[in-house]
Amino acid sequence: MLKVSVRAAVAAVTFILLLDFCASTENIPRKWVPFSANITGLSSSNVSDVDVKQELLCSILATNDGKANLFCFGPKGCVFGHVYLPDVEGEQTPGYNCSYSHVCPHDNKTLREGEKVPETFCPNLNLTCTKRGMVNLANGVPPLTSCTPPFVQHPFGCMYFNKTASLTLCAARAYCQSLGAQVASPTTHDNYLALVAYLTATY
Repeated sequence: MLKVSVRAAVAAVTFILLLDFCASTENIPRKWVPFSANITGLSSSNVSDVDVKQELLCSILATNDGKANLFCFGPKGCVFGHVYLPDVEGEQTPGYNCSYSHVCPHDNKTLREGEKVPETFCPNLNLTCTKRGMVNLANGVPPLTSCTPPFVQHPFGCMYFNKTASLTLCAARAYCQSLGAQVASPTTHDNYLALVAYLTATY
């Protein structure tokens, strides 16, 4: 997607973003957990909208979908699919009850929340399956949950720009990991454009 363009700028500045991507997969036990989501902006390209009358049937449809990690049941029926959870997390859409089921596919296998695997590109680092996706987390360093210094909230995410160090990609990932974050990887076209506009104007 757009990650290649962002990586080209990593040599100049380390981007730390509290987001990553993760999807559900099939043939594994599923546990659905309540989740507060604003689904008003979901695209029909990644979710299904089915007219069903019971929330249980909605959860069954999402489970059988295999790749769905979110389902919401409300007055217009069932909405389910594979979404990037941080993009929809927030004030619950009125009338709907939402749930998520978090597992992470990685190299043709499935990880459950909390499981770790060595990163393919940087084998000295671990990837951890979290609610926000497969992320680099240092042992004993919890993932950041709020945008506090040295991080600053920008329109494209909660970021820390390290302008003093020149790091390789693996070294940048390790540094981000030590802060409970990760190298930035915008997940939407709008976030990417906002990040590029900021870099163009600032550096």
